[in-house]
Amino acid sequence: MKIVKTEVLFSKGAFVNSEEFQTLMNDIYKSIQLVTWPPESNIFTLNPVKKANGVKPIKNNCMNHLENNG
Repeated sequence: MKIVKTEVLFSKGAFVNSEEFQTLMNDIYKSIQLVTWPPESNIFTLNPVKKANGVKPIKNNCMNHLENNG
């Protein structure tokens, strides 16, 4: 999945300029990029049929990456 825009909601303090924050953002970006559909695909394609795109299967790669990388 392609990230088109990032919107920072809270940017006060030193944390947003820290290396730790950048590491967290990189992990989130990587997790989002791992979202694919259908399963076992290398891309994200919505099926234009009612109730054909389940949330749980779509989010699995993203959540697995976040859980396994800190």
